Formats: sequence, structure tokens, C-alpha cells
Amino acid sequence: MPRVRCLLMKVALLAPEFIPPWGGVGVYSYELARHLSLLGAEVHVITPAREGDDREFLSSLSGKVRIHHLSQANDTFFYNLKFQAALFTGFMKLQRMHRFEIVHATNLVQMPDVFLKLRDIGVPSLTTVHSTFLGQSRVGGQERYNGKNLARVERLSRVFSPVIQMMEKGYMKRTKHFIFVSRWVKGIAGAEGPVIHNGVDHVRFSPRNGYSQSGKIPTVMFAGRLIAMKGLDTLIEAAAPLLQKKRIRIILSGPGDTLSLKKRLARFGDSVTVSGPVPYHKMHSMYAKTDIFVLPSLSESFPLSVLEAMSCGIPVVASNVGGIPEMMKDGKEGFMVRPGDAVKLRKALVTLIDDQDLRKRMGKAGRKTITGNFTAEKMARETMDEYERIL
Repeated sequence: MPRVRCLLMKVALLAPEFIPPWGGVGVYSYELARHLSLLGAEVHVITPAREGDDREFLSSLSGKVRIHHLSQANDTFFYNLKFQAALFTGFMKLQRMHRFEIVHATNLVQMPDVFLKLRDIGVPSLTTVHSTFLGQSRVGGQERYNGKNLARVERLSRVFSPVIQMMEKGYMKRTKHFIFVSRWVKGIAGAEGPVIHNGVDHVRFSPRNGYSQSGKIPTVMFAGRLIAMKGLDTLIEAAAPLLQKKRIRIILSGPGDTLSLKKRLARFGDSVTVSGPVPYHKMHSMYAKTDIFVLPSLSESFPLSVLEAMSCGIPVVASNVGGIPEMMKDGKEGFMVRPGDAVKLRKALVTLIDDQDLRKRMGKAGRKTITGNFTAEKMARETMDEYERIL
């Protein structure tokens, strides 16, 4: 049970992504705000406004969560710069009105308060590090990945790499307190602070009846941005022989250039579905159609998609990169393979395709791992403890 806290803490969450959640940082910010308020904090989320169906999310937040919109959010490369500027000009007015006790930037890479750090706001602050710029653009944080199918955002990131790295370096020098979502991330960041693993809503993402029905072709799902860094080329190479023989169905869900991807995969007919982005409140129904979850990324920090799949009782095949080895063990909740190794990836998929009982055992193990270690409640409690330590 959460500890009873005597004082109402006022927290300002600086969230470049929030409602409706459209990526891992958005989900993290939403679940953190929701569960901090359940622990008794008064949470003020400062975020860009974004179009979308947000009724369910707003109704799930307690009265202790207040949302303040600055600028507009979209999927362009430069929208975050507008939010950084708006936060610089608008934060102090909000601070005078609400008197926040602590300011929490929810993502280092987006650096929402990078300009705000140029002034003294008179409030302690901290930043969650999901990754660093180099960490998310390198294989294992080291070698830069290449490929002919780089997404536009990946190409732009490379063009502006020197500027982004300089800004990130300066930002980290001006930041005193950090939270890291994995031990791996902390290692590549080279800074001090506690590791607080991401957590998921284990009630929303719970096992459904109907997984691994005998006699049906197993469904393999990928969920994430449809970009080269997620290892889509490796997945297509690994799955091609299985798709041609009608041994599996694949669902690719996430934002990106769906038209080009559909053209590349047209030869497999209805064995592959490119669904595009799926709203967060519908993701649990996608997992309910899934027998095996796959994430062959070249780089990851602590992906929520893997946690969600495990929470739904689905075995996982993922690359052994970043923080993934901190959330699962090879051969227990699923299998881990080297990034870019299509042969080993195919072998892991075939093992699970051929063994329904193994899928069930690994799925149950994954669910147990989540409920014991990676819930949103646990994440929020540990974050609240860090707030109190800083204050």
C-alpha cells in the first residue's frame, strides 16, 4: 500500500508529449501524472495542445491533475522548439499563480526547459533520461546505424546532430538532478541519479482469453515508430520465408511512412497488416489479437511496448540492446537476439510458432515479472521518493 503523505506536494511536469499519448514519452508522462496524483500530489502538466480524442484520458485523471497548454503539438521535427520557446516565456506566470515546489522535465532528448535553464526559476528541478541523443541514434550506443530506409526524422536528426549534441551537453551541465529509466541509460549518460524503471498500467494491459488458439496461424505484432532504428529491415528479412509459407501473420503498428512500407510488403498480401498509429486507449485490444510480440530495434532504452506485451501475457522476441536485458531474461519471458541478426530472429520466431505451450509459459512468466517489478504505481512511488529527497 502507498504511504500516506501529510503534505500536498505541487509538481510541475514539463511534458512535450501528453494527451492523447502518441509515443513512449507521452505514455510515461500520462501514467506518471495519474499515479502521482493518486499518491496525493497536486500535479500541473505543462504541455503543448494536440488534436485527438482525449475524453477517456481526461476522465481517468483525478482532480489533482491540472493541464496547462503552451503552443501546439504535431509530428513535425521542429514542434518541440516551439514548446521550448513557449515554456521560456510562459513558465514564470504559471509559477507565480501556482507556486510549484518541484519541476520535472519528462524527457532529456526533447529538453523542454533548455531555454528555461538560462534563468533562475527559484524551484528545484529534475529531468528523466529515457535516452541521450547519441544513445538513440547508435547501435548499442556506439556504432551509427545505416540503411537505405531511413525515415525523414532520422535524416534530419543527422543533419542537425552537431547542434543537438551541443545543446544536450549544455543542458546536462545545467541540470543537477536526473532520473534514469534504466541502468544502461545511466551508463551512457555519464551522470548521477537514481534508476527508476518505467512502469505500465497492469490493469489496462492484462491477459485476455483467446491467446494462442490451436489451429490458427500465429499473429506476430510489432509496435513502435516505423523507422530504421526499430529494426524493420531485419524483421522483414527474418519473416519473409515464414510469410511466404503462410506460417505467420504480422501486424505493424505505429506512426511513420505507412504508404512506402505497404508498397514494400505488398508481395505478402494479407499476411501483413500495416495499421499505422494506434491510439493508446486501443492498444490493449491490439495485444489481445497477438500471439508473439517482436521488437528488433537497433537501440532502445526501456521500451514500454515490451512491458505492455509482457503485462498482457505475450511472449516477446526483442533485441538484446539498451535496457531490454533489465526487463526480461532470455529464455524466460521470451527470447533476445543480437540487433540486425535476421537468422537468429527467425529462429526465435519459429521456436515460438511451433510450441504453443512454450508461448503460454513465457507469457505467464512475463505477466508475473510485470506485476512484481514494473507497474506504474511502483514507478510513481519511487519518483515521489526522489522528489522528497531533493526537497
